[in-house]
Amino acid sequence: MVVVCHFLAFCCQAQEKKERHNSVDSSFLQRLITTQIGQSAFFISIPSDYKITERRSVDFSVYYFSPIDTTNTSSFSGGLYLGGFPSLSGPENNFYKDTILKRKLFNKYEEWTQYSCNETYSIQTIANIGNYSKIHAFGNAKSKPDIDKILIIFSTLSKKVSK
Repeated sequence: MVVVCHFLAFCCQAQEKKERHNSVDSSFLQRLITTQIGQSAFFISIPSDYKITERRSVDFSVYYFSPIDTTNTSSFSGGLYLGGFPSLSGPENNFYKDTILKRKLFNKYEEWTQYSCNETYSIQTIANIGNYSKIHAFGNAKSKPDIDKILIIFSTLSKKVSK
């Protein structure tokens, strides 16, 4: 029975990985570069032609990833809120909740809420990161394959362990 459970868990993980990468070409994956998020202990892999900018407040910071070239009308962007009091906020206008996805964030499956309207997509989740801190991960895209790119980027999020 234990062998069957391990086999099923392995198959489910392999299937999730396959589904996640189906709509993303390998050239995108090769362009990902591990980048420190501001002065935090967090790291994320973003495309080589993207940058991370920070908006700092007294008790939280928000980090955005977007193209380095500001004339680039990229098909996706995203960000991270690090602090104690995040809140989910649905998109305005004619967006509707499309689906709930289970994808990894810090090697743990989290529920991501996806919204859509007229081939524009938005996605977000909130996760505990310890010590009363939380992370709100969010992104916007012009296609479902670009939502997959955002989810791949967030799946690379890691925290440097202090010694």
